[in-house]
Amino acid sequence: MTGRLARACALVVLVLAPFTNGCSHERTPGEVVHRYFASLGRDPIRAASLVTGSFQIRHGLRHATGAQVRSWTRRLRDGTSASPAAPSGQAARTRAEGEILWLATQIKEGYAERAARLIVTPLSSREGSAEAEIAVRIASPGAPAFVQRFFLVRASNGGWQIDRIDQEGVMDASLADAFVASPTDATRRRLAAVLGVPAD
Repeated sequence: MTGRLARACALVVLVLAPFTNGCSHERTPGEVVHRYFASLGRDPIRAASLVTGSFQIRHGLRHATGAQVRSWTRRLRDGTSASPAAPSGQAARTRAEGEILWLATQIKEGYAERAARLIVTPLSSREGSAEAEIAVRIASPGAPAFVQRFFLVRASNGGWQIDRIDQEGVMDASLADAFVASPTDATRRRLAAVLGVPAD
């Protein structure tokens, strides 16, 4: 990450903090998962409020351009002011870059349209006092189905946030759907390999 990009990402931490630090007010884990799919590609900032800071590091997306960072910084800054409690340092910059890439991925051409084609069917739900797990089946016309598991934790406001997403049974023919349902660098690279295009 370049020095300019690092500085921009540090600023994004301040800008995004009011949206992403425990801002999910959904009352149940099921409501969070429902809102997640409703927001993907349509309201990325809303989607970002549903996941933890650890989630934004875990997905591994780390290839932002300075223009993407500056664009999202300006758009987010228009709607809020900096938070004095925002994190700082290298971990914060890594998280900010992850947030920017997760947001930028969702505004790419065709993403929202593909997200709208996903057919999501609940499979199972387990809720404890501080952790929860939701499993859903994801399919789309002409592509094999796979399972996506959401691992949620209690947010500071008592609501729920998604901390991790796992996928099971993803075939080559459903890789594009898998990436849309949960954008990660690992899936991006696997999809690039299948398509025979450079990953970087």
